[in-house]
Amino acid sequence: MSLLPSDHHRPGMRQTQGFLLVDDHALIRDGMSLAIRQLQPEAHLVEADSCAQAVRALQSDGQNIDVVLLDLDLPDSHGLDTLQRVRAACTTQRVAIFTGHCDGQLALACIHHGAVCFIPKLAGVADFQAGLHAVLGGRLYLPPALLAAASAAAQGQESPAPAPTPSSQPAPQLSPRQHEVLALLLRGCTNQAIAQALNISPDTAKMHVSAILRAHQVATRTQLVLRYAAGSHSGPAIAAEPRAHPAP
Repeated sequence: MSLLPSDHHRPGMRQTQGFLLVDDHALIRDGMSLAIRQLQPEAHLVEADSCAQAVRALQSDGQNIDVVLLDLDLPDSHGLDTLQRVRAACTTQRVAIFTGHCDGQLALACIHHGAVCFIPKLAGVADFQAGLHAVLGGRLYLPPALLAAASAAAQGQESPAPAPTPSSQPAPQLSPRQHEVLALLLRGCTNQAIAQALNISPDTAKMHVSAILRAHQVATRTQLVLRYAAGSHSGPAIAAEPRAHPAP
């Protein structure tokens, strides 16, 4: 089956964000399209009803796609394998999970594998709108109860702690380059993708990531992402893609 474009390709530079909607139910895709159109009437929308279609869309139209809204269970792929396959086809696109699962461990695993948002389909309209607003604003999002469960899982706790309360603490002092790396890291980009986006070597990207983790006093990327999702730090918006330029 071919890709399912929701609108015509617009020539020239895009003034609004582009979205790839990946779900095997047309009704769900229609609902996502409607919600996005209410916020960005001119958004560039592309639909796919399988993982293979999503990968092809990213390969053929990736330059016009900023956000992927992804169901984990598709006819040709299930669970984390879906995210991994789509994430592997992404460069700096943000991946938001919109799925029938409601599991803190799964949400944590998705964050670990590069997702920036996890919204259960049973969460309701308010949570979907909150997640969509966050993604459009370049922020990270998990519903409060799920964030608590994922944070507890990340800390190795057996039961969820109370949902973290945003404290709006300033982020640690970072260099301009480290801010660029952090923005891409919070998109879920790998070291290789960060290196390509900023025109630096993978080893240099790895060095910057390690310095960023130390500055935030966390051991893993996942813990860093959850900290920003909880609002513990006011950090860089991740909507704008850093432009590649020569390494210092």
